Amino acid sequence: MNRYQFEDLISDYLENSLSLTKRKEFELYLSKNPGAADLVNQVRNNMLEIKSVKQVKTSADFMDQLMDKIQADKSVISKPVLEQRTLFGFTPVYASLMTGLAVALVFVGSQFFTPVVPGATPGFNTIAEKKAPVLSNPDPQAQMFRTDLAAAEKDSVDIDKESESDRDYSGKIRYVKD
Repeated sequence: MNRYQFEDLISDYLENSLSLTKRKEFELYLSKNPGAADLVNQVRNNMLEIKSVKQVKTSADFMDQLMDKIQADKSVISKPVLEQRTLFGFTPVYASLMTGLAVALVFVGSQFFTPVVPGATPGFNTIAEKKAPVLSNPDPQAQMFRTDLAAAEKDSVDIDKESESDRDYSGKIRYVKD
């Protein structure tokens, strides 16, 4: 006998409704497993507690009234829901939102994937195509000294990058335990 079979037979054992062979097998399992006796005692105590609970007295027509209320609640719950107009499974509000999103997707997609036709001028100017504004300095010599920053050979931001690696920090570094 395994534990599951034992647990199935506990109430039959307590009610003394087991056959003689099953009863001997049950008691053999009970003697071999000390935890099984605790389980039988717990079930016995539960059965005694349930028997000691006072019974509730009801009126003679209690069950009839209960069944009437259950039937009334079933009829209220099972009312069919009115059908709504749908367009491909969408309500009108969601169908219009979905249509707007589809149109927006097509518009944005067409903006990303417009073919470039040689010789045609685009309908919009980009920042790179715009010419630089002319300053109000009519002096031709002042315009001669202006240079294009993109054409500069040395970047003004790179300050002594080569000389940083050549610096000697041996006299300036102090360790914690020196």
